[in-house]
Amino acid sequence: MGHPRDDEPGEKVQRDVERVDYSAYDLLLLGGDYTWRGTGARKTVAYLDAVFDLSASTTLASLGNHDTSNRSFFTDVTGRPRNYSFETNGVTFVVLDTTDDGQNILGDKLQMLTDTVNALPENSHLVVIHHHVIWLADYAPLADLQGSLLLGASSASLSGLNFYEAVYPLLLQARAKGVNVICLAGDRTGTPTEEFYIDHTTADGVRFIAAGLMEEAPANLRTVVVLEQDVEAGTLTCQFKPLSDLPRIPDEPLIINELHYDPPPGQGNDWSFIELFNRGDEPYDLSGAAFSSGVVCTFPENTIIAPGEYVLVAADPVHYSGLGVQVFDYEGSEKPNSDDPMWLRDSRGLEIACVNYGVSDPWPPEPDNLGPSLMLIDPRLDNTLANNWSTSDQDGGTPGRTNIVPPEPGTLVINGGVATVQWTGVVPDVWYRLEFTPSLNPPDWQPAASVIQATASSIELTDEELEKAGQRYFRLSRVFP
Repeated sequence: MGHPRDDEPGEKVQRDVERVDYSAYDLLLLGGDYTWRGTGARKTVAYLDAVFDLSASTTLASLGNHDTSNRSFFTDVTGRPRNYSFETNGVTFVVLDTTDDGQNILGDKLQMLTDTVNALPENSHLVVIHHHVIWLADYAPLADLQGSLLLGASSASLSGLNFYEAVYPLLLQARAKGVNVICLAGDRTGTPTEEFYIDHTTADGVRFIAAGLMEEAPANLRTVVVLEQDVEAGTLTCQFKPLSDLPRIPDEPLIINELHYDPPPGQGNDWSFIELFNRGDEPYDLSGAAFSSGVVCTFPENTIIAPGEYVLVAADPVHYSGLGVQVFDYEGSEKPNSDDPMWLRDSRGLEIACVNYGVSDPWPPEPDNLGPSLMLIDPRLDNTLANNWSTSDQDGGTPGRTNIVPPEPGTLVINGGVATVQWTGVVPDVWYRLEFTPSLNPPDWQPAASVIQATASSIELTDEELEKAGQRYFRLSRVFP
């Protein structure tokens, strides 16, 4: 996995990278550029250790050009030098730091590689892990990639390096011993709209691979390399997999359940709040957790959230002090910033909950200064999907208690151009629209009737609306006429 850094606020890896279940693999090979300044602070390296288990002997991590501020912070945690070799099950791995010496392999690192090749046992493979695509420099068969936007800027324009003068002959020496050689580069590859990686074998049988995660691309266009070894057969197969296909760790039971992010002018920004809900079966310890974006709030020690308990984080806790729930203050009285994800992280920096909400389609626009809150329809749903959110059916939302969401429809009967529906959970004096969708995956809600009053149970439909009504799924959606 190369270039896992995220460009969102804070020194973090991409969200999908943090949620990967790395315990599913025997070794983790990392290609650098972990955050914008991966070694800018010891706490950043400690966070990376929490994500990748950098201190484990089974994590082999090279440095990228964004990880050079304090290289010693990194090596202090890994317990290894920046250049080293590692052998397991007949495969020798070499980790090279290409961030100094102008991306040349010189001095001690070249000597380490030389010594490793000279002492190679009867291994099946030699895998060289590095960040920059150093073998691309002045290499005619891949000349079309020189300066390409498909590669990170630090690797796209390399030239005049000593790779083919000093390194490649050592790789050929390994090949002469019958060892298969793979060079694995971890700088960024791809664009926001295009999946891309390099897989090229030279005329001498040396395999060049480059794959790094383009942070602005969707997860299905970000590529990682998965190596699978058959020890007895002495084979090492390579697959290029989308980040979205990797196993994931379970989501945390504590979720962001409701947001009152932009109260109307008559109410004031100090009525803003964020509601958390523990949907799990065990108490949840929030001690030391903090919002890394959206608002500024750190939870004190011994903050325990019971199963089924609601917690509020408010601009002015006084407004919600009589609700019988824990209420915490966030700094300042300004409303949360809808331009930033609402991100809650534990004391190590790992994600607890996140909502990257918006104020326009596909997100409900009404919570933006019109009175209602933005609330999750059901706490069991994935709160990263806009379609799982709705507007509250009362101004100010439902802080500290079960969300009031659009009512649930019962049986729909169509007879003689009239659709009769029985609804449960309607709220008086609230207006709704009848909507249908042919599929819930993904849902594509379309209006099937004009705005109706909440108490209406019989609606006349046109022929076109009747055709829509024949679709399988339907709901009432709140509207503001």
